[in-house]
Amino acid sequence: MRILLNSFGLALLALLSTATVQQCGKPAITPKTVLGSDGRVIGGQEAVPGSWPWLVHLQMDRDGEKRFDCGASIISGKWIISAAHCFVREDNCMGELCHKRLDTDASHYKARVGQHRNSDGAGLDATARDYPIRRIIIHELYNMAKSDSPADIALLEVDGLISFTSVVSPVCLPTARSDPPAGQSCVVAGWGETIPQLAKLKSVPLSGHSKASSTVVMQVGVDIVNRRTCNSTQYYNGVISDDMICAGTAGKDACQGDSGGPLVCKDAAGAYTLEGVVSWGEGCGAYQKPGVFARVGHFIPWIEAKSDINSGSPAVSATVQLCLTVLLILSALTF
Repeated sequence: MRILLNSFGLALLALLSTATVQQCGKPAITPKTVLGSDGRVIGGQEAVPGSWPWLVHLQMDRDGEKRFDCGASIISGKWIISAAHCFVREDNCMGELCHKRLDTDASHYKARVGQHRNSDGAGLDATARDYPIRRIIIHELYNMAKSDSPADIALLEVDGLISFTSVVSPVCLPTARSDPPAGQSCVVAGWGETIPQLAKLKSVPLSGHSKASSTVVMQVGVDIVNRRTCNSTQYYNGVISDDMICAGTAGKDACQGDSGGPLVCKDAAGAYTLEGVVSWGEGCGAYQKPGVFARVGHFIPWIEAKSDINSGSPAVSATVQLCLTVLLILSALTF
C-alpha cells in the first residue's frame, strides 16, 4: 500500500513540476500601449482581448433578473476583489427616495473570467468561464447611505479554484500602505459607459448597466491626482479620505458599469499592481472631477486578515494547489 501511495506521489510531483507558479501582474498577451491622447472607458480604446487577464465580469442573477453588475479583479485562485457599493440594492423607491440594503447572498452572483465581449452585446467568448460565489465580505466601515463612502471595498471567495490560462491570471497586490504618487500613469479597464453625456452629473457610485455600456473591454490611461488637490474646493471639497485615490483628467475616466474594476499601475519590474478599485465620482470624465478609487494599499491588512492571501506571495495555479493538497494527504497516510 505504501509503495502504491509513494508511486502515486511521484506521479503527482512530476505533474507539479510541469505546473508553474502563476506570476501575478504579467499578462501573457501584451496590452495595447496606452498613449492617453484619445482618452474613451470614458476616453479610451478597445483592449486587446485577454490582455487584462485579471478582469472579472461580476454578474447578478436575483429573482430571475440577469444583468451586468460590476467589474472585479482576480487576486488569487480563490479570491476576487470588487467595490462594496456593487452589493447595495434599492427597493420600494418613491421618486429618488429608496430603501437601501446590502445583498450579500452569494447565490445571487457569479464571476465570469476570460471575457472580452460583453454578453449583452455580442455573445459569450469561447475563453469565458463562470464561477459561482461562495461568500462575500464587505468592509465593516463601508456606509451604504453615503455615495462617497470610505472603505468601498469587498472580497469575494469563489466556489472552487479559478483555472489560470493565457487569458485568466491574477493581478499583483500592492504592499501595505502603498500610495501611488501624483502624476503616475496607470490604467483603468472595464465594460462601462463610453459616452460622457449619458453619465449622471452628480456624486454617484459607478455601478449599473445602460445602453451606453461598451460591448468589449475598454482601457484608458489615467494619471494619479494629488490628494490635496483632489480635496480642494474646485474638486471634491474635502470628502477624499486617506483610503481613496483620485485619477483621471477631463475626458478620461471610469464610468457607470466600471465599478469594482481595476486601476492598475506598472511597477519597476514591469508587473501590474492593483492600486485602486473603481468607486465613485461626479459625472464621468468631467473637468476637475477625476474618478475616485478605493486605495488597495490601505486595505492590505484587512485583505490578509479576511482571506488566506499574503500580498507578498505569488498566486498559485489551480493545478498546483490541487497537487499540493493531494500530496499533503498522501504524506499523512504514509506516516
